Amino acid sequence: MPRSDFLIEAFFSLAFLDSSFTAITIRLTMKLDSQKIIYAHFFLAMIVALFACAPIPTQTPQSTDTPRPTRTLIPETPTPIPTETLMPTPTATPTPLPTVSISITLKPGPGFDASPGSAELIGRGNQTEVKLEINSRFDGLVKSAQIQEGFCLTSGAIKFPLNNLADGKSTSVLQTSLSSLLIGTLSINLKPAPDANTLIACTGIPRGVILYFDPGRDEHQSGVALLIAQEGRTEVTLQMPASGAGAVRPAQLFDGACPNLGAVKYPLNNIADGKSFTSIPFPLTDLLRNNWLIGVRKSFAEPNVFVACGAIK
Repeated sequence: MPRSDFLIEAFFSLAFLDSSFTAITIRLTMKLDSQKIIYAHFFLAMIVALFACAPIPTQTPQSTDTPRPTRTLIPETPTPIPTETLMPTPTATPTPLPTVSISITLKPGPGFDASPGSAELIGRGNQTEVKLEINSRFDGLVKSAQIQEGFCLTSGAIKFPLNNLADGKSTSVLQTSLSSLLIGTLSINLKPAPDANTLIACTGIPRGVILYFDPGRDEHQSGVALLIAQEGRTEVTLQMPASGAGAVRPAQLFDGACPNLGAVKYPLNNIADGKSFTSIPFPLTDLLRNNWLIGVRKSFAEPNVFVACGAIK
């Protein structure tokens, strides 16, 4: 028997380990002579040794557990943080300036002896309202009214045309402040025609100063003062909201600078129920030259509390 057949036979015999080694030997003895038996034992011993030394493969146990499903993580959608709605800052409404007015008596023109009427100038910030009212005797004669440069008998260029009178009255609104008219070189003229040399009525617009009160040293009370030049004297009109019925506020002329007043220069009539009028024996030019001030105290009960101050300029 070829050696290859022998090896194959021995291999298959070893594959079935349930058969004993003796049985393998008997089978080989039946087919081979004694010398071959010796070789067979040798090779079998080697094969057995190889199998004995070879590591026994370990069987990886199969898990019978049902695989747990993997949890799919859904990213959380962040809840948007509500943004704070910023309310627009309300725009502060500026406090309107107090209304200031001056009344002037119209004078008859040459050849007219009766009092023709009056003119009222009302200052409202940067506008001036001019109201004219004439005697019925002159109604129908006046065909033109205007504010002109110069004085009644020497009037010059027309500065502001005024509305014609109807039933002896007219109202005109000028786009200029009352202060700009109180310069002492303007006049109101009523004529039978715009270019006529005849004056039916006329009045000069006096020189004057309007001052709006600044805060006093201690408190702030809004108000206005009107100073009008009158033949070497000055008429001082004060307007200030009353703090109550019958409320009285002392007022004086001072030197110094607002809000820290200096010495009292001249007393003014007290502001009662929001108004005061004083005719003082100083020309307006002196008041302007001396840089005097008007100071207003809170009350007789609190004479050291100053609520308003205004420089005459």
